[in-house]
Amino acid sequence: MIGAAPARPGWAQALAVSLLLHGAGGAAVVWRPDWQRHEAAPGAPVRLELDLSALNPTARPDAPTLTPVTAADAGSETLAPVPPAPVPPAPVSPDLGAALPTPLLPDIPLVDSRAASESSTAPAPDAPETAPAPDAAPGTAPTDPRLAELFDRIRGRLGESCLLALPALLGEDQIQLGVLAADDRRVAGLMRELTRGLDTGIVEAAVLLDPRQCPALDFIRRDPRYPLPGLGLQIETPDIASGDSLRGRLSGTAGLYTTLLLVDDNGVVHDLRRFQIAAAGATRFEVPLARSGGARDTHQLVLAIASAVRPDTVATHAGETAAEFFDRLSRDPATADARLGIGSIYVR
Repeated sequence: MIGAAPARPGWAQALAVSLLLHGAGGAAVVWRPDWQRHEAAPGAPVRLELDLSALNPTARPDAPTLTPVTAADAGSETLAPVPPAPVPPAPVSPDLGAALPTPLLPDIPLVDSRAASESSTAPAPDAPETAPAPDAAPGTAPTDPRLAELFDRIRGRLGESCLLALPALLGEDQIQLGVLAADDRRVAGLMRELTRGLDTGIVEAAVLLDPRQCPALDFIRRDPRYPLPGLGLQIETPDIASGDSLRGRLSGTAGLYTTLLLVDDNGVVHDLRRFQIAAAGATRFEVPLARSGGARDTHQLVLAIASAVRPDTVATHAGETAAEFFDRLSRDPATADARLGIGSIYVR
């Protein structure tokens, strides 16, 4: 038509825009993006885990082999006491003299006044707790008149507690007097009183104890043979370095149950029976000892008991204090007629 405006292609552009908008809307519905920005929570710790198996997973050091050090067993104490290497102080002060030599009473020809009256008949073999008939005891009556006089003086002082005097004949003509006590002043006083007026010289040997060991002395003094022990106790050396062994022998124990005890200077009683070896009518022992704690002037006591019946108190109450242990042992029927011996050692 003459004068009419030409037709424009706007409809095509509108259609394209419409399709683009509808397509974008559909994509938004399907995708659903989160238009908000998320930030890490403040202070959240970072945790790292390492797989250590990746670092040389097969190489592992071999575990060391620990070999316990055990003392030689005399049938197996040591105190063990070490337990004593038992055990186990500085040397005894000069005013107390040297350590008491052993044996306290050496083998002297003695007459046992009770042995002649006792029966030597062995019990029936089926009696499990009764030992065969014992051999003759070392004795109760000294043949040396000088010893006899000294014995009489000692027996006249039986009422004094925690005091033990043990005379012995050294060699042919020398007498030793050993005194054990917890007070060095009492030791010196008793030495003077017992030796006053004697025609022969006396070698004095004093042993200082801890008061907690006194019940052991009182137990020994109840023996009717005192001051002569009923059996011989010989100690190889009375001065023992910590870590060394207590060695010695018992005589006069044939046919009897033997018990070896150590009373340390804390007053504790140790059972040493497992360190005994019986052979050829005698009993030997070897006990490793070790001292713990500071040095002391006090000694350790070694007691030997030989009885026809095994004393139950030893197995059930060893490890107790001397006061408790010897109170029970003195009431044990097995010790009613037991033979007793005593010695002392110093563990440095």
